[in-house]
Parts: sequence; C-alpha cells; structure tokens
Amino acid sequence: MIPPNDYVFNLDPVRIPQKYPGKKYFKGPNAGKYSCNPLGKNPGDLWIIPNVKSNHVEKTEHPCQFPVGLIERLVLSMTNVFDPFLGTGTSIIAAVRHNRKGIGAEIVRGYVEISHRRIEQEIKERYSVR
Repeated sequence: MIPPNDYVFNLDPVRIPQKYPGKKYFKGPNAGKYSCNPLGKNPGDLWIIPNVKSNHVEKTEHPCQFPVGLIERLVLSMTNVFDPFLGTGTSIIAAVRHNRKGIGAEIVRGYVEISHRRIEQEIKERYSVR
C-alpha cells in the first residue's frame, strides 16, 4: 500500500547546524556553491534531548514527564497540537512557544492544575526549560 501524500512535514524549522557550514564544492559543475543547505542539516533518526529527571529544571510531580524540547521539534516539523493525555501541559507549552494552537485533555485534577500553571507561565514570561 502506498501512503497518502496529504501530510505536513516542515524540515527547515528543525534543521540542526552543519558541521562545516561554509563548505563549498571544489570541482565540477557546482564549484563555488555551498555543498550543504545553509539552514542546516536534517536532524536524522537519533535525537539527543535530555531526559526530565529529579534535578531537571522542568521536573514536576508527574512520574513520566517529557521535555519541552522533544515536543518543540514535533510541533515545529508538523502542525498544531492535540494531546489527549495532557499530563503537565508540555505539548501545549511547545505549541504556545511557536505560535501554534494546542488543546489537551487530562483526567487527573492535580496534573490539570500543574498544566494550567505552566501554560500560563509560558504565555506570560516564557517557561524556563533550560
């Protein structure tokens, strides 16, 4: 089965810096032109993003919280956010940070309160994640 072509993937916002950004072709028809994309390279299959552990600046009481940096890359490369398991609101923080729409659902009252507090802080003064 051939997958449909009606998906969204924006590579440019998630590119990572080139190892040799000013490298140019030396010979051939492209001599003098950049040999890589000046915006950076594709992030590839392995993403190195720190885990949210006990001493991490983002850590809340949620037992399996993930970092905003992980979700930021997904939001930037794809589209708006719907998170049916909102937890502490990390996905909505990433959406707000990049002017995207986000909506979520959570049944644990304590996590709802944490997510409200974190999202409001992001809207007011950029939530600290580093």
